[in-house]
Amino acid sequence: MGTTQLETVPEPKYWHLKTVLSEALDQDFAVGEVLPNERELAARFGVARATLRQALEQLELEGRLQRRRGVGTTVAPPRVGVAVAGSGQGWPGESVDGWELVDADVAEAVLPSAAVLKLLGGVGAADQPVH
Repeated sequence: MGTTQLETVPEPKYWHLKTVLSEALDQDFAVGEVLPNERELAARFGVARATLRQALEQLELEGRLQRRRGVGTTVAPPRVGVAVAGSGQGWPGESVDGWELVDADVAEAVLPSAAVLKLLGGVGAADQPVH
């Protein structure tokens, strides 16, 4: 993890430092490895400790780092998750990204009772099915 020139970047220093640190995490550190202390990192990158703390906080919010008092800052394991939105979303039952609906019960529509029509508050009619 080398030094970087932060004086000439168009974005905020902490944001650029976050990007540099993120690349260093990918290349120079293993999961669970402890980073150097804040004083050493700030000196290495030529920034104030407050700037470094902002960058580290962003990386912690992204789940890249874990910061614990008495232990230090460690590289967090990768998060495992499923994307909740995107262009690959489709209708239920449609095969999307290799996922396929295997089994589902389909309920038949029924005509509503008087009590259901009352709860609906005039929305719908007695001859319209309720799903």
